Amino acid sequence: EVLAAGHDRLWATGGEIPPGQIHPSRLFAPGEAPTFNPLLAVQVDRSIEPITAIGFVGESRAYFRRTQTYVHEGDGPDNSSNGSWTTPRTAYSDVGALGPEGLALISSGLLFQSPAGIRLLGPGGGLQPIGHPVDAVAQGLSLAGTLVSGADQEVRFYARTGSTLVYNYQYDIWTTWDVTAAGVARNPDTGLATLANPRGYLWDETDDVWTDAGRPYNH
Repeated sequence: EVLAAGHDRLWATGGEIPPGQIHPSRLFAPGEAPTFNPLLAVQVDRSIEPITAIGFVGESRAYFRRTQTYVHEGDGPDNSSNGSWTTPRTAYSDVGALGPEGLALISSGLLFQSPAGIRLLGPGGGLQPIGHPVDAVAQGLSLAGTLVSGADQEVRFYARTGSTLVYNYQYDIWTTWDVTAAGVARNPDTGLATLANPRGYLWDETDDVWTDAGRPYNH
């Protein structure tokens, strides 16, 4: 099952939804609960291969399978059923995304983890092998989530085991961290990362040395 929020809708696929279909919610404003109407369903194609991720780049949406990428433009029907969906087009028949955990939106486009490594889907639909320096590592990573740090101009691909990948998109530099996580979220109070530690603790990122049960560590 995949859920994604963007373009003023909540998007769902998988589970009880037929393969190849994506169900967007009706348009909703902040503070409103999203509601669904089956007449709004988007039929990507008739393949039984599941949709693995849904992302947003510019005015377009990207629908991913493991080895395929589709691009979909248009606002679709409004809440009064005015308008219609355009047909999703196949952008790449040999490159897709492993899952939603590897998606990250930066100024130059949408980053995602493909079976071959990290790739960048630009606003115009162009594909760049931006992660080629770390593809050998990225291919085998099981990601728990990503976090974009605007202050540091970097994207962090947090892995459940092994090495976490960090991409500084200001200087186009990759590095690895030995920190791992079972999940990641942005701390609303500090704007920094909060990690779910595999051992059952929460780690709060700071700019200083922090302690885990009395033991110091650097994030």
